[in-house]
Formats: sequence, C-alpha cells, structure tokens
Amino acid sequence: MNTEIEKLGRLLATEIPLLAAMQIHISHYDGATLTLQAPLSANSNPHGTAFGGSIATLGIACGWAWTHLWLGNAQLPNKLVIQKHSVDYLKPVKADFLAICHAPSPEVLNDFENALRTHGKANIALDITTQSAEQLAARHQAIYAAVIRQ
Repeated sequence: MNTEIEKLGRLLATEIPLLAAMQIHISHYDGATLTLQAPLSANSNPHGTAFGGSIATLGIACGWAWTHLWLGNAQLPNKLVIQKHSVDYLKPVKADFLAICHAPSPEVLNDFENALRTHGKANIALDITTQSAEQLAARHQAIYAAVIRQ
C-alpha cells in the first residue's frame, strides 16, 4: 500500500474516533475505486447483524475518503464534508462488510474541479455500495461539499 493510502488510513483512524471504534480499514484503492472494510464483530446489533448506523457510516466514510484522495491528487487543498446521504438497506449483513466507491464519470469530475477552481466551492454526488459475503447489501447516494482552503 502506498504512502498516500497509509496516510489516509491514519487520518481515518485518528481524526474520526467513530471509525477507529468500527475498526475500519482500507482494503483496496486503485485510483478509480476505493474499498473500506469493517468487521461484523465491532458493528453488530442485538440481532447478530450489522447495525444500520455502521453500514451508513462506512458508506459515508468511503465516499469521503475517495473524494479526499481525488482532491489530493488534483492538488486542491480543501475542507470536505458530507452534505447529504441516503441509504437503501437491501439485505441483512451477517458477516464482515465493505463499502465500495467508484469514480464518477470524467464529466462529473471535470465539472467538480472547474467549480472548485472557479468558485472556490463545489459539490459532488457519489454512488457507494455495501457488500457482505459477496452480495449487495445496501446502496448509498451521497453528496459531498468541498471548499478550497486558503
């Protein structure tokens, strides 16, 4: 794993205590797709399945982390926050689970970057999925807001 990903892993674990408690870790990043993983043991509910809040949090963190990496690669110093999130829970999660964020289209990325460079702020919409035992468990739609840091 490269230094950029190791640095992000430390940031997620130290700056966001909830993610440390959830025991999340980065399991894959190839420049276009980021995967965060969490163990069921640290995120279970009384029914032995993953807590809905943990599923939502992992999805939000995955989209945020993907955008954070993309902005860093674009050399755009920023403040990045979640603006809106919704999740559709499709199946109970009965094992370790992961959230996957794929890069949006080049057009969406170009519009996002142009708005940031021109106006100093922009929003980006991302689709994120949660899988467990290689099955789709949830779909997330998230909008992240970035402001250029002066």
